[in-house]
Amino acid sequence: MASLIPRVGFVTCNRYELPWGAFFETFDAFLWAYEWPIITVTDVKTHAPHIVTQLSSVEVFADMIRTKYKGMFPDLGLNQIMRITPAEKSAQTMRTITSPAIYRQIHSTLPAVLIAAQKARARSGEPSIIKGLWGCKSKTFLAIDFEWSEQDPSAILEWGFAAVRTGVIAGQGQWPPQPEHNYRRGHYIIAENVDRVVNRHQPNFPWDYAFNDSRTVSQARLPRIIQATFSSLASKQSETSLNTLVLVGHGIQGDLCRLKELGVDIPDNVVVIDTAAFERRLYAEGRRGRMTTQSGKPRAPSNIISLERLLKSLDVAIGCKLHNAGNDAMLCLLALQLLLEPEGTQMPKYRRPGLDTVIPCRQSTSTSKHDLPMLMTGLAIVMD
Repeated sequence: MASLIPRVGFVTCNRYELPWGAFFETFDAFLWAYEWPIITVTDVKTHAPHIVTQLSSVEVFADMIRTKYKGMFPDLGLNQIMRITPAEKSAQTMRTITSPAIYRQIHSTLPAVLIAAQKARARSGEPSIIKGLWGCKSKTFLAIDFEWSEQDPSAILEWGFAAVRTGVIAGQGQWPPQPEHNYRRGHYIIAENVDRVVNRHQPNFPWDYAFNDSRTVSQARLPRIIQATFSSLASKQSETSLNTLVLVGHGIQGDLCRLKELGVDIPDNVVVIDTAAFERRLYAEGRRGRMTTQSGKPRAPSNIISLERLLKSLDVAIGCKLHNAGNDAMLCLLALQLLLEPEGTQMPKYRRPGLDTVIPCRQSTSTSKHDLPMLMTGLAIVMD
């Protein structure tokens, strides 16, 4: 791929006195001279966005000039053309530039191209971008988890979240975040499903939330509660920069499906991190040491491990039930932090759950302040 920028013309050919020199007097003239087939990509090394064309198109352009001016055009020096290796693996939409106006229009989309590439890199678990998101100390990381019926995924049993505003913590001169004090968290039990639906393959434990009080709510209210949580943490939608919110989950695809089914609106510029994919990339790159399967065989680089195995590999003493949505969200965020910055991170405290820690839902059909998580304090409580 060759980057379609003025360098292609001005560096290669500067003999303006020759008949074909007019094609290179300005970049606009260069664009008018030919119908350039292009795609937009990011460079695999620099990650910068580019408008690129194939080298074969550059050669066709040169042959066109040679034919018109009887071979007067010199051979192109490939070392004078910026070469781009695309990071994108999927097919890209081919467009044609026939005027400077079209070029400027496509050029204005490059920030969105960069955002899409950054999201794809993070979703695949690429360590460099995930470490950069954490290291900038300005993002809000929101870990979520759903528990749903094995027979009917639309029947939600629980939803849990844990969030940390790294920008606020760093601004206060505190680092790294301490889960016990800096993670805001909540756990919601769906009243009409929790005792009616029993998962046999992988049971859930709705009454065993170990980090705060649980709330019982109806499934009809849950989307509004989740939306309020997202809206309180996310910045505005933008086509030129990433959102301050970073969404986190372990094997998060199913959770994203539940969010979509519930109609939760998430800004397009929100980055999604799957801790399972992130840990797998770290292991494949030799950054996690030697690991074995439960049968004692060496772990394959492509294998994904469960949240429980991930926590044990990080020497986390699991003092609560997993497959409780609130516990899973809390420990997923903890696992991400330990993968990124283990030094100085202290373990949160577990508490023995009981029915006295569950707050019943109110009977009103509308969403009120009583339904919403108290994100300023990090507690999900009733405001009486």
